[in-house]
Amino acid sequence: MYKAINWSDLKMHLNIFVSQKCFVYCKGCYSFSRVEKNGQSLDTDEIVKFLKYAYKKGIKKVTFCGGDPLTRKDIMVLLKKVKKIGYSITLDTVGTALIKNIEKNKQIIIKKIDASQIANLVDVIGIPIDGSTDKIFKLFRNTNSNLLKEQIEICNLL
Repeated sequence: MYKAINWSDLKMHLNIFVSQKCFVYCKGCYSFSRVEKNGQSLDTDEIVKFLKYAYKKGIKKVTFCGGDPLTRKDIMVLLKKVKKIGYSITLDTVGTALIKNIEKNKQIIIKKIDASQIANLVDVIGIPIDGSTDKIFKLFRNTNSNLLKEQIEICNLL
């Protein structure tokens, strides 16, 4: 005899890839191993519709990852809508957009995001600390920035 699954007993946690875009291009990043075209993302209303369904089934935690979720133009709108549903939200991000505009070829590709607004909407922010020196960081992350210094600045900000 089979028993129906009680979703809330499973303590499930969803990972939603909300953006495949990123400006760091880390070696081994799972974002670029998927079949979507680079930069393609799910529609906000579709994500919210799915998350409303999952919440009714007992799932109360979601992680937004990517690429970097902060590259998504409507990330604040998405976070507000999902928080309104009642979710505990984790945001996995390099975090650089919390401290400065992101530029490529002297063009701003991601505008700085107000860290206090993000902090009011998410419960956990996952910031990668890949080593104790910038040299170690750069073994994994493809950037000219001093990522260790940036990550410490982001942690101090939050």
